[in-house]
Amino acid sequence: MDRNSSKKIKRTAAAAILVLVCMLLPFAVYLHLRGVQRDRENALLFLEYPKMGEDWLRIREKEDSLSQSPKNIREEAERIREKYGYTFWKIRENREILLVLAAEAGIAVLFLGIFVNRRRKEKKEEEQRQKQAAEQISELLQQAAWRERKGEKPQDPREAVSKADQYLPQIWDSIQEGIRQVRISFERMEEQMEKEEADTKAFITNMSHQLKTPLAGLNLCLEMLEEEEISQEEQKEFTHRAKEETENLQRLLDALVNVSRLEEHMIVLRQEPRDLKATVIESVNVVLAKALEKKIEISAQITSCMVSHDFRWTQEALVNVLDNAVKYSECGKTVEIRMKKLTSYVLLEILDQGMGIEAKERHKVFQRFYRGQRAKELQRDGAGVGLYLSRQILEQQGGTISVRGRADGPGSCFQITLPLFW
Repeated sequence: MDRNSSKKIKRTAAAAILVLVCMLLPFAVYLHLRGVQRDRENALLFLEYPKMGEDWLRIREKEDSLSQSPKNIREEAERIREKYGYTFWKIRENREILLVLAAEAGIAVLFLGIFVNRRRKEKKEEEQRQKQAAEQISELLQQAAWRERKGEKPQDPREAVSKADQYLPQIWDSIQEGIRQVRISFERMEEQMEKEEADTKAFITNMSHQLKTPLAGLNLCLEMLEEEEISQEEQKEFTHRAKEETENLQRLLDALVNVSRLEEHMIVLRQEPRDLKATVIESVNVVLAKALEKKIEISAQITSCMVSHDFRWTQEALVNVLDNAVKYSECGKTVEIRMKKLTSYVLLEILDQGMGIEAKERHKVFQRFYRGQRAKELQRDGAGVGLYLSRQILEQQGGTISVRGRADGPGSCFQITLPLFW
């Protein structure tokens, strides 16, 4: 007996045992539950009809002593059942037994159908493999006959079968390749999950620090305001600082909420034809106060052009870039905005005179939670979500954003493209 036959016999035996267990188990459960229910109902009847217990004891005694003439006993038992409304029990029990047997038969048919269907599939696959092998051998035999007609030495059938066996390594190689691809996919998924976990841990660490900074400053200002000996000027200063810390905390939380909503596609960008010049001007007005504090000049060389975009979120993207340009530029420097109208899109360039971004970090600054080394050294506050949010907003509108170094000196040049409206 070969291995396949042994496996088939074991599977058949296992299926038979499983069907038998599935048939016996519900019946055993039913018998147990029926006994419990019968005892409960007997108890209720005995409580309702106390004389019934005496009658049944008398019937039981007669059954024990007069077993050779059970007819009279059955008739008297039926009269008692009729007297106490007990005649429906037998009918109900028969019906329950039939239902249990029907359920068992259904389960048996279900498992039998599954087993037969599986056997049919295996048989069909085996026939398909045999058919393919027969076709390959037939093809090789035809080639041998053709060679014989051509005067070539006929091929030994064993050689034909041997060549047919050559297909097996190819099939095995394809299976191995499939397994390798699956393993590579799982490894990539694992790497991606590890990267996301590392990003999440870094984000939590960064957020705990970023939240501590404004909260600590706010707490200090409130403690100083509680002092009775501070002057009115000092009160104004601490109130102003508390307001700034509150605004920083609010901006940080807003950025995190916006990132989460964009990633979950909870924000629908409503694009409509608008003049991009107006959007740029409104974005400049948002960061103008911060620029004036550092005496930074914002120079804009822009013209009117119609672009299909969401005004509010496009402004958010531009403000993030402009805010970084002002934040990382030294006092007295200049931030330039240039606009070029090309064939099918508009190119917007934002140039600063700050510390610049190293070449190896330029493709990373648009990643979530990433901050360059120079940025960390110069500005401790920041979550690394501003440029990531800008990229998400622009790409969802068919645009792009990238960064390069300035050719005419230190600083960075952010290039933003958006498709023109025709």
